[in-house]
Amino acid sequence: MQNNTPSETSLAVVHRDLHIRNVIHDPITAGLRTTLDWVLSTLEDPLADLGSTVAYWPEPSDPPSGLFEASTLEGSASRQEIAETYAAESGRKLGALTFWEALGIWTIAIIAEGDGAPRTSR
Repeated sequence: MQNNTPSETSLAVVHRDLHIRNVIHDPITAGLRTTLDWVLSTLEDPLADLGSTVAYWPEPSDPPSGLFEASTLEGSASRQEIAETYAAESGRKLGALTFWEALGIWTIAIIAEGDGAPRTSR
């Protein structure tokens, strides 16, 4: 993986678990009010957050994933639209997005495996 890691273009505080279940929207404007659950935050390339967001963003044509599938409702943006909006608003290039999305999918797999792990009692 180290050989495929893109060079950082900038450094920012990133959430690393940014998805629709970790944000609160304004009920009137639907604008973002706050982001929750900063336990995984770190200093990293800002594309890490975009990668995890699109990794967590199922689309109507995707097979059922068990993820929170509100993004499959009619009128929701596609992963591509999210990425294009991010690029337009931030001015960042998206050349390394595939890497960060793959890392996001890997992280989701680890979280899902941990959620299904047998628990031991003391």
